[in-house]
Amino acid sequence: MSFFRKKLGAGILLGLTASSSFAAPTLTTEDMATFEQNKKLIQQSKKMDAPSWLRQYDASAPVESAPEGVKRWIPAAQQIGDDSHSFIEKTIQDTYKVVDKSKIRTIDMKPRPDSPLKEGEELYYFVSFSQPVSEIKDILKTASEVDARVILRGMRPEDKMVNQTAAAMYGIAKEFRPTPKVSIDPRLHKVFGITQAPAMVYRNSKDNHIVSVNGVASLDWFLEKARDSKKTENLGVVSTTYDITERDVIEEIQERVAAVDWDAKRRKAMNRYIQNLPDFLIPTAQEDAIYKIDPRVQFHKDVKAKDGTLLATKGQVVNPIDHFPGMSLTLYIFDGLSEQQRALVHEEIKNGYGKIGLMTSRIDKEEGFKFISDLSKEYKQQVYMLQERMINRFQIKKLPVQIYLGNGEIVVREYGVKAQEDALMKQRMKAGIEPNTVTVTGTEVVETPSVVTK
Repeated sequence: MSFFRKKLGAGILLGLTASSSFAAPTLTTEDMATFEQNKKLIQQSKKMDAPSWLRQYDASAPVESAPEGVKRWIPAAQQIGDDSHSFIEKTIQDTYKVVDKSKIRTIDMKPRPDSPLKEGEELYYFVSFSQPVSEIKDILKTASEVDARVILRGMRPEDKMVNQTAAAMYGIAKEFRPTPKVSIDPRLHKVFGITQAPAMVYRNSKDNHIVSVNGVASLDWFLEKARDSKKTENLGVVSTTYDITERDVIEEIQERVAAVDWDAKRRKAMNRYIQNLPDFLIPTAQEDAIYKIDPRVQFHKDVKAKDGTLLATKGQVVNPIDHFPGMSLTLYIFDGLSEQQRALVHEEIKNGYGKIGLMTSRIDKEEGFKFISDLSKEYKQQVYMLQERMINRFQIKKLPVQIYLGNGEIVVREYGVKAQEDALMKQRMKAGIEPNTVTVTGTEVVETPSVVTK
């Protein structure tokens, strides 16, 4: 159901400014967002799962050392790096109290203009917290100066969250400007065959040849050797190396994901939302009634858009609904637990004008979203939960009601007991059910089976 997304509500928003008077019963953008909340929650709950790259990851899969094999893994590794951008930005922002997020550099493949790296060249330093902190600091300093990437395989053994490891790394590098490009990217370890730290890797994206070294060499020497080489090769060990103490972060996340009962999480989130929904015990209408609501607003001061455009002048009286000639909206608000009111809506919905919207004041909380889903299937369109501000704006005193917005006016119609009884009888006859004698008293409904004599 998409009627709440139409432009009807955009202009109607004029009727709810703080600088206006008269009645303010019309729909706002906030109302429309609320109507979509049920559907979005269900959609979001379906996404409570591991990302696709994590589900597809095979930590034990071999990686070919040939350039084609490396090339096959680069997009996946790049995807992981891209996924970590927002996380890195947030960590830096929290650690250094950066107010302007645009000042935070995130990891990218293109070197800075002042970098000794040429176009198409990439330089990686692979590190581990098994190394002395002073050595990690030296590498981060060099990486900052030359615009190289610093790669970790996973979280520190003592950390439970990735942001703890990131904060520790940035704590070491906090004095360096620009901030070093640090990433947790275990697939690059597999791509380049890194099993010890530190290590250096050079890659030329133009011919895709890769040169690596175990340990840390001087930058000038390594770049000269790597550029002279025209093939993928390892230059050997040039300094002390250490076992990598961090676990493959994807393996670790996979392990955690496998232990999570996602269905239980969905149910818990949905149940929490359902239990927090209010129950609006609005009395049942005894008699038919029709009343109108004045949608006009009067502005106490000039109202301008952000670009300075004058929207309304002081003292001006505006009817927001007039801005949408030919457009109309009909809302049916009813108690979803009342068979009579549900039947009434079934009978009257065909008489609605324009876009049709359905809202229920109550649901069966034991059934939760299933109740809303079944109700929506019953009417073949989405049914939304009634909100308190809707009750106030449309001055709803009894249910069920039809609310019509169009032709410059708002008309509210209450359906009394007789209309509800007649609707229920019609619905039962259509379904082939023997009609019962229905008595409606206040909000209580008593049914007495009819006596059939032969």
